[in-house]
Amino acid sequence: ILILMKNMRWLPEAVKKTLARLLAKRLITYLNEFRPIPVRRGCSRDAINTLNSSVDALKNGENLLIFPEQPRSHGASIDQEAALAEPLRELYTGFAQLGRLYYQACGKNLHFFPMYIHRQKKTLYIGEPVVYKHLGDAVAEKQLISKQLYQALRAMEKQEQAE
Repeated sequence: ILILMKNMRWLPEAVKKTLARLLAKRLITYLNEFRPIPVRRGCSRDAINTLNSSVDALKNGENLLIFPEQPRSHGASIDQEAALAEPLRELYTGFAQLGRLYYQACGKNLHFFPMYIHRQKKTLYIGEPVVYKHLGDAVAEKQLISKQLYQALRAMEKQEQAE
């Protein structure tokens, strides 16, 4: 929120910080209504807890919105990032373990839907699902899901740019 406030050059710094604190409290309350599942990197126990919570949510019929893209360059602004890099960054593969875990828990294949957002057009594109297929090789499975989703997102990006 403070990043957005920095664009309001006409506001005094003290007012920006106060507004950011007030808005952040409301935003946190609002976002918690979505029942987010925390993702913590670094500790394998935390990663396992995240995956288990995600599988539980899926078993309860809930949908998950996952952002598997690798982070922007450390310290770069959104404008700098847009000028320097591809709009679509490589995907982490860890999220794809959900396919295997869900299959083990329910005996069903999990569907991953690629979603692409075009900021300028304020449009959300949803592609055909990439379906988890139990192959018996966990590493190959998660790499395959990640690769297929990345290719689908790239195709959606190119199609959108052609329009």
